[in-house]
Amino acid sequence: MNHLTVRVSWLTVVFICVLIGLVISKDRNVSPPRVLRAAVHGNVTVECKPETGNLTGDEIKFVLFQNGRKERCFGTKKQNDTLHDSSSPEACPVNFGLSQAYFTLSQLQTHDTGIYSCDIEVLYPPPYRKINGSTTVLIVDENECKEPITPCGSNFPLTLVLMIAGCVILLYSLVITVIMAICYIKQKNKKHNQNDYMNMKPRGLKKHQGVLHPTRNGRY
Repeated sequence: MNHLTVRVSWLTVVFICVLIGLVISKDRNVSPPRVLRAAVHGNVTVECKPETGNLTGDEIKFVLFQNGRKERCFGTKKQNDTLHDSSSPEACPVNFGLSQAYFTLSQLQTHDTGIYSCDIEVLYPPPYRKINGSTTVLIVDENECKEPITPCGSNFPLTLVLMIAGCVILLYSLVITVIMAICYIKQKNKKHNQNDYMNMKPRGLKKHQGVLHPTRNGRY
C-alpha cells in the first residue's frame, strides 16, 4: 500500500506541474508543455527550442534538465564549421535543427518519468545570452506504449482533462491517507486496551474484632 501511495502522489505532482505550466504559458503567451508517453525500455525524443521566437548564433549550447536542475544531456551546435558536438552524463544522442535540438532518451525506466526543461546558451558571437527553452512532460508506462500527445490548437480540452485527472488522483490519495490513518488509530487503541489491567479480585473480609474500649487509669 505504501508503494501505491508513493506512486499516486508522484503522478499527482506531475499533473499539478503540468497545470501550472499551462497557466503560466497562457499568461506569458508561450507554448504549453508537450506531453509524451513511452514504454519501459523504449525510446523517446525530447525537443529543446526557445519558448518564443527564433534563435541565431554561431555557437549554441543546449542543456536538458530532468525534474529541476538535474543535468541529463547537453550538446553544442557550431554553425560555421558545421560541427555538432554532444556529450552527457548518460548516453544521449542529439540532433540539431535550425534553432532547436532533439535529445534521444533510450532504454527508459519508470524513474525517467518527470518534467524535462532546457536552457539555451548563445556562446558566440558576443554578448553571451542564456534563454529559457521549452518544457516536456514524460510519462514512462510499465505496460503499454502510446503515441506522443501533442498540444492541439486550443488548450482548453487538454487543460480540462488534466484538471479532472489531477482532482481524481488527488481525491484518491486523500482517501487512502484517511483510511490508513483510521486503521493506525484503531490498531493503537486496540493495543492500549490489551495492555490495561484492572484488578477485579475481591478483598478479603477482615475478622470481627469486637468493640474496643479505651483503657482507663484510676479507680474506675
